[in-house]
Amino acid sequence: MPASTLFAISDLHVGHPENREIVESLHPDGDGDRLIVAGDVGEMFADVVWALRLLAGRFAKVIWAPGNHELWTPREDPVQWCWERVALTGKRLDAVPAGLPTVLINHWPMVREPTRILRFPEFAQCCGTELTADWHVRYRAAASVYGHLHIPRTTYYDGGALRGGVGRLSAGVAPARHPAGAPAPDPRLSGSHRVADQGSRT
Repeated sequence: MPASTLFAISDLHVGHPENREIVESLHPDGDGDRLIVAGDVGEMFADVVWALRLLAGRFAKVIWAPGNHELWTPREDPVQWCWERVALTGKRLDAVPAGLPTVLINHWPMVREPTRILRFPEFAQCCGTELTADWHVRYRAAASVYGHLHIPRTTYYDGGALRGGVGRLSAGVAPARHPAGAPAPDPRLSGSHRVADQGSRT
C-alpha cells in the first residue's frame, strides 16, 4: 500500500473570494491522502457544502468538525449544541476499545493552554469548553487537531501533541511522544496549506 498523508486545515472562511481561490487550489499529494477540516469553513450553508464537496472529490477522505462560524448558538436557542455535542462525542469515544489510540479533531483547542499566547486574552472565553480538558489523556490521543485560533503550531500537554492551525500527520503513524522538559519541535507544514491559513479572514 503506498504511503498516504493526513493533512489538517482550518478556518477556510470561503465567503471571502481570495480564500475560495485558495481552497480551489488545494490538491492531495497522492491518491490515498486524507484531509481534516477543523471548522470555520464558512458562515453560509451553501459555502460549506461547496467547499466540502470540492475537497471530498479530491481527497480519499475528508473529516469535518464544525466550527463557531457554522454552529454558533445563541443562549435563547433551545438547541445548545455544545453540551449535546460533548455528550454525544464522549459516548462515541467511550466505545473505542481501551487499547486503541485516538486522534481528536475539534474546531477549538481541547485545553485552554493554547489560548494563553493570544494578544487579547479575553478572546480565550470563546475557545470551546473545559468539558474536554482531560480528553487527550482520557481517550489516549496520539494527537489533537484544532483550528479557531489561526495560529499554526504544535504544542505538547501530558505527553501528547495538540496541533493547531494546519499541517500534516503521517498516516498510520502517531506523532512521537514529546519528552518532558524538551523544547517542542517545529511542525512540518505544507507550504500551500500554510498560505491557506494565512489568507483566511475572521
